[in-house]
Amino acid sequence: AVRQLDGDRKGILLQFLYESNLIQRRGFAPIISLRRADLRDANLSGVNLSGADLSGADLSGANLRFTLLQSTILSGANLSDADLRFALFLGQADLIGANLRGADLHGANLRGARLSSTYLERADLTNAENWTNQQLAQAGSLVGATMPDGIEMTEEAWEEFKKRYRK
Repeated sequence: AVRQLDGDRKGILLQFLYESNLIQRRGFAPIISLRRADLRDANLSGVNLSGADLSGADLSGANLRFTLLQSTILSGANLSDADLRFALFLGQADLIGANLRGADLHGANLRGARLSSTYLERADLTNAENWTNQQLAQAGSLVGATMPDGIEMTEEAWEEFKKRYRK
């Protein structure tokens, strides 16, 4: 049913499900699963999705500005071209294997985010906060990404970065 909604209605529905305590993990599973949900182009700006399981969900082109994503599971999710500017508490989020190609992570808080095998090619990490080099080095790729300091990661620089910071 979600895939038939436009972006704004998807956002309204998810906010309702969150406020009704239907999508947060309780024990092992939420009451309503959002795994592999079609949330393309959803307007989730400012929505609280803390603790939700969005693994494998298609969030490509979604507006996630100022969205609260603390401890959200986004492993294997497609976040390509998503707008994650100033996403709040993306930290502790499970982004393992997620596709963040071309995502706008400007000013996002990455404290403790798990980035292993996450694809961040062409992503904008300008002014991202609370990240470590070791954390970013776990990504699948950062080629073409704009790093927190504003410098674009070249393929050669990415190879050196991985050698230096992957443990």
